[in-house]
Amino acid sequence: MNQPNVVFFLLALVAYLAGTLLYEAFLVLKTPRLGRWASRALVGGGAANGVALGLRWIESGRAPLANLFETLSFWAWLIVIAYLVIERLYQQRVVGAFVAPLAFLAVGVASVMPKTMSPLVPVLQSVWLPIHVGVSFIAYTMFAVAFGGAVIYLLQEQQLKSRRPHALYYRLPPLHVMDAMSYRLSTAGFIFMTLSLLTGTIWAEQAWGSYWSWEPKQTMTLVTWLLYAAYFHARNIAGWRGRRASWLLVVGFGSAMATFLGVSLLAPGSHAFVL
Repeated sequence: MNQPNVVFFLLALVAYLAGTLLYEAFLVLKTPRLGRWASRALVGGGAANGVALGLRWIESGRAPLANLFETLSFWAWLIVIAYLVIERLYQQRVVGAFVAPLAFLAVGVASVMPKTMSPLVPVLQSVWLPIHVGVSFIAYTMFAVAFGGAVIYLLQEQQLKSRRPHALYYRLPPLHVMDAMSYRLSTAGFIFMTLSLLTGTIWAEQAWGSYWSWEPKQTMTLVTWLLYAAYFHARNIAGWRGRRASWLLVVGFGSAMATFLGVSLLAPGSHAFVL
């Protein structure tokens, strides 16, 4: 716990908690000052998170992507960066109430994981480690923020159908904004998930002599890819919009998390060293 990178990680944890609470308060009270402080908390947390990752890279002499503590920290950092960009582009700060908790949850889980820096096993001593893991987590990040938009869409649609809408109705963004945002983010995520499959098969061939072995992580990654492919088919070919499309994004994100955490922990297979 005396490692400098862990100190900055803990600062990020506190900042993400503060940001989450402030965004939730902003959702309830719609006070502009709370929203501004929520954004500042995430900016500060993201900066501390980035420093923690950089220090860990320097201290370990390798990319900090080799265990669950490191990958969860990296994912939280990407979520915060992606969300802050989306907040700036769409001017919909209330989305933070649904995305900031994901970053806090990621670092919260990471905080109870072993933080030791072990040397890389031979299979991970490859240029493909930062490339494959990097594109995979960019995909997870895009899907995470799209998931937040899908949840907002479903809540807002429910309010619209209600005879007496709750105050939440007046605080959430318009349906068309969330639908468009989720679609664009999912498109980016799908591209990076495709790159994840391609880089993973190339790395697998170099490491184990086989492009595809149907081990659990590979299989679930393919399942997740197919779910998002089904989303694009349903939306662009079958004409699905709104509620049905949003539910597909919720299911897709659940599959992505099962791929990342569920399979990695319960049946890692050849991914035992890359959680």
